[in-house]
Amino acid sequence: MDTIESSWLTAEQRTIINNAETELSVSGCGAGLTEARGRVIALFESTTDHYVQTFIAIALTQHYQLHSMMEASEQWLENARRSAAADRFLHAWVVCTHATMLMNLHKPLEALDVLESINAKEYETHRSLFVRIINIKAKILDNAGRSLEADETYLLAIGASEEIGRNKLNFMVYHGYADFCYRHEEYGTALEYLIKAFNSAVEINFNMGQSQTMARQALVHARIGEADTAIKKYNHALSLAWAGNVPGATSFVLATGLEMYDVLCNMEELKRTLQQANEHLQIHPSESYRGAVQGFQAIVLADSKDYTGAEAYFHKAIIAYKESKYIVGYGSWLSKLGIMLAEKHDYQRAISVLYEARECMAPYFVTSIMTQTIQMLAKSLVANHAPLAEIKQLLIWSNAYSRRYSDFVKNHITLITQLRHNEQRKNQEEIFQLRHIELKETNERLTAVVNDLTQLTAEKDEMLSIATHDLQNPLASLRSMLSFMTTRTAGIPGNTDVLEDIQAMGNIVNRMEGIVRTFLDFGRKLGQTPALLIDTIDVATLVRKATDRHTALIKSKEHTITTNIHGDTWAIGNVTLFNAIVDNLISNAVKHSPPGGTISISVQHTPTESVRDSDSPDDPGSQWIDVVIADQGPGIPANEASMLFTRQNNTPGTLTAEHSGSGLSLYLSQRMAARMMSKLEYKPSIPHGATFTLRMKPAILS
Repeated sequence: MDTIESSWLTAEQRTIINNAETELSVSGCGAGLTEARGRVIALFESTTDHYVQTFIAIALTQHYQLHSMMEASEQWLENARRSAAADRFLHAWVVCTHATMLMNLHKPLEALDVLESINAKEYETHRSLFVRIINIKAKILDNAGRSLEADETYLLAIGASEEIGRNKLNFMVYHGYADFCYRHEEYGTALEYLIKAFNSAVEINFNMGQSQTMARQALVHARIGEADTAIKKYNHALSLAWAGNVPGATSFVLATGLEMYDVLCNMEELKRTLQQANEHLQIHPSESYRGAVQGFQAIVLADSKDYTGAEAYFHKAIIAYKESKYIVGYGSWLSKLGIMLAEKHDYQRAISVLYEARECMAPYFVTSIMTQTIQMLAKSLVANHAPLAEIKQLLIWSNAYSRRYSDFVKNHITLITQLRHNEQRKNQEEIFQLRHIELKETNERLTAVVNDLTQLTAEKDEMLSIATHDLQNPLASLRSMLSFMTTRTAGIPGNTDVLEDIQAMGNIVNRMEGIVRTFLDFGRKLGQTPALLIDTIDVATLVRKATDRHTALIKSKEHTITTNIHGDTWAIGNVTLFNAIVDNLISNAVKHSPPGGTISISVQHTPTESVRDSDSPDDPGSQWIDVVIADQGPGIPANEASMLFTRQNNTPGTLTAEHSGSGLSLYLSQRMAARMMSKLEYKPSIPHGATFTLRMKPAILS
């Protein structure tokens, strides 16, 4: 449904079709799946809306093919064809479905004939359908050996799909192009687009797409020698396929696993996977994958020197791929059979088989297979005492093939470069579009933003004005007066009480000066980050540096400090504001802890489920990054905790004449936290003390 042009269908039609597709995709297997099919079929039979009928029939066509029920799939394709007969756009969708069905059965030539019954250019204004048509065409061209045309067509499909920006469309074109690059041994680009395809499949909750692209990633990692990563990703793909309960997905992953373990030369795991594949095929027969299983059975038998058995299974695989008209698979298994015959010195037969393999593989530029084929063919010709002219002819053919492959590579590099340029241009266009949207905001929205900014600026200016003009000068005067009074009173006997009062007044002045400094420091930090760059920050490193900055003060107070940091600690934030907040919290903890007290600092992950908050990260199962600072001081009285982060807070219960000055600094710390999309929280420590938590959103690192 994500690929259907939204203007074609009403909201009611889209809902009906979406519900039908969801029923078929999430109903598992067994009785539940049978009941779901019955409900969807009943829905098809109960409606006279030919749009709804067509797309439900298409969904059932694809569903039955995934479950290897080809007769039912073909029946529903015919139902779709009848429902779409009166509408050329619906007819085009059915043609695409039919061509895709043939492609999945490895019948590219038949698929191309079907697809070419419609003209893609007639549907350019219907972008989703246009992308679907050209993406299918690119895949068919590739499988038909027309690699240069396929490369150019994939580029066109990717550009058109990304312009639309729908995840289901993007999945189709990314997956197709990744498969193309893999088969032409452009492994870096293949991996890049497999990851893009997997992410798109995650966005649309497409389990089969996730399992297929993850399995393909595993195979690419095997090809480039990364065995551990390959096996890890393969196991992930297999678990996804099993969880999805779609037999076609499991067949694909198991077949890919066979190829992966063959590439890794891990014969034990190849045998184990082969057993799994055979058991799966007994329950869910599939001619599309039986040939692959038979081919790898031949490899296992050849490894154990059972060449007679191996040859029999090679022939079964070759016949299966020949009947399905999947020429790349056909040529690949011919090559493997020819190589085995040559290795057991049956050169005459090896030459015949390898010549046939060469002709099959020639249009496809699968160079690793072609190289092995040519090398073994040359070796067999020499060993069989072939005429020199025949060997020279092989050399001439190889040189011609190399030139054609070189031309293909040059063209491919040009197209890749163009694709990168298009991606860069698209990113720039998105930036310009965002700027354009900002300039075109409605007057009401713009006025609201301006008012908010004006209010924030006024508050900051007001605070700084109070701190600098109304407090600094009087405080300086008070300090001078208190110093003078201390000097005059110190030498007079019996004035101990007076001196204590003067000292208390001095502590109050210290507290007020601390508030002034906090205001000024906050103002400077805002001034340093006028646009406030929000970035990913390494919380653990910043906390360690903050602890080091307070080491001298902590030692002077005879305190103990402990730190405890868990896991990856990258969060969304701003280094300047983060340092200011943590410095303030540590400073307060030092002030309010009794001599010899312990201050604990930890960085930990807190599941969002445990924090019932509308600001929680969007992804289910995600976690906060929490910086927790706890002291063993007197804590905050319960009746004052609600005012802790307000401008009016003075927290007299937590302060003494000696240690004062955290009230307004906590208000400003909360303001700074909000500016970097975080928040500051308080709870009492047990049995006494205060615990402050800076709760930050985790960063997502690529």
